[in-house]
Amino acid sequence: MASVGIKVVRSTSNLCDMTNSYKNNSTPRGYCLIINNEKFKDPEKFPTREGSQKDVETLRQLFTDLGYTMWDTVEEAKTSNLTAEEIKDVVKKFAASDKQNSVDSSIVAILSHGGAEDVIFGADDEKLSFSDDILRLFEGENAPGLMQKPKLFILQACRGGMTYIGMHAESLAHVHAILPISVRIKGLNGGMWLEAMISRKRLRESRLKTQQN
Repeated sequence: MASVGIKVVRSTSNLCDMTNSYKNNSTPRGYCLIINNEKFKDPEKFPTREGSQKDVETLRQLFTDLGYTMWDTVEEAKTSNLTAEEIKDVVKKFAASDKQNSVDSSIVAILSHGGAEDVIFGADDEKLSFSDDILRLFEGENAPGLMQKPKLFILQACRGGMTYIGMHAESLAHVHAILPISVRIKGLNGGMWLEAMISRKRLRESRLKTQQN
């Protein structure tokens, strides 16, 4: 499967009221941690997530073009096929790192099998809670370098057995892609949180255009 075509275009004007926006112009803008679980302990229960590496490559391209530095290029961190405990350990070190002091934002993407509510599975088939085991690591006392800074979380994981029916973008000329997605805003110590839960396993043949301020 070919990677999703993404082109980052610098905007010629502000897209929002900048007087009430987060500062996000450091160099780099921030660090991006991508965790990709493709193979699991019990392949009958959790089939190999074929093609997931393509999604990783696309995310790396996108956020690099947007001015972010990949975490695994500045820290020796295993980011593929992690157990539940390893996921928590890697994210904990990422959130608490002193390197966060000099950047304006952060991004965490987790690609894995998931379950109902906010369950994410490690490569050992053990589950963890996104809210309790991941988000809590970014509260002020756990991530002082990221206090009052925007944090973007991307989860690519199933959310139970419910089937979502989408629409073909080809039928709507003004739409690039239609995906079943739920977005929740969470207020925790240290700033606002954007949690994007994408139910579809993959973006297929979508063409996304991202504007960069």
